[in-house]
Amino acid sequence: MLVGAYVICTIVALLVNLLHYDALLKRLYRHHQEQWISFGKPHGVFFIPEGASSISFYKFSWKNNDERFRWVTGDAIAETRLKRFRLSGRFVITLVVMFLPFVIADYWISR
Repeated sequence: MLVGAYVICTIVALLVNLLHYDALLKRLYRHHQEQWISFGKPHGVFFIPEGASSISFYKFSWKNNDERFRWVTGDAIAETRLKRFRLSGRFVITLVVMFLPFVIADYWISR
C-alpha cells in the first residue's frame, strides 16, 4: 500500500516537472522567438505550438543545460521558472533513487 502511494507521488512530481519544462518552452516561444527558432523550434510535452519540431524537441532536451538555458539570463520570469524546473527535477530524481530502499523497507515492515 505504501509503495502505491509512493508511486503516485513520484508520478505527480514528474508531471509537475514536465509542466515546469513546458512553461519554460512557452516563455521561450512567446518572448524569445529568435532563440526558439535557433534551437529548431522545440515543443514541450504538453505545449506544442504550430510549426514546432519533434526532432528539435529531442535535441533540445539532451543539450547541455548551460547552452539550453542561456537565454533566461535577464528574464526574471524565465529565471524563476528555470529554478522551479531544476528543483522539481531534483525532487523527481530523489524519489526515483529512493524507490528501491523504500520498497525494501515496505517489505520488511509488512512481514
